[in-house]
Amino acid sequence: MMFQTIFSQNIVSDTIFHEVNRKETLFSISQKYDVSVNDILEFNPKLRNSRLRRRSTILIPVFNSVKETITVNKDSIETSL
Repeated sequence: MMFQTIFSQNIVSDTIFHEVNRKETLFSISQKYDVSVNDILEFNPKLRNSRLRRRSTILIPVFNSVKETITVNKDSIETSL
């Protein structure tokens, strides 16, 4: 019998410079780029202690999903009791 395990990991592949427009929030920006607010805050730590300002530029991470499949043969697994 074979077992397959799939590992998935998001890796930052690039960043985008975003100029903040009037009435934009971290949430609206995160929705626009399909990232979390926490991801934006990780790349812009100064935003944790200050307000988002119009015409300021912030970094937006771009993620690539990496999937890896590992196949294990049941006969090669040793069990101990």
